Amino acid sequence: MRGKPADLSAISAEESGRLLHELQVHKIELEMQNDELRKAKRDLETSRAKYFDLFDLAPIGYFTVSEKGLILEANLRATRSLGVERDRLVSSR
Repeated sequence: MRGKPADLSAISAEESGRLLHELQVHKIELEMQNDELRKAKRDLETSRAKYFDLFDLAPIGYFTVSEKGLILEANLRATRSLGVERDRLVSSR
């Protein structure tokens, strides 16, 4: 039935019932996937908030440095202490 307009008059009552059931099952599956995605999003937002509190708002400066010595991340205290904006301080990998 993909790609072509359906001729609904040619579908039997049994077939239409089967198709309706199939659509309902897919709807339930999509709702479950949406619920899982919403939960994952909430968990990610919680994790990001915790990271922000622990890293960005720490009372001392923190840096994440690459093996080559490039600054990959810096918290707010580190940028204030150095007097450099974060986007100028952090290397674009």
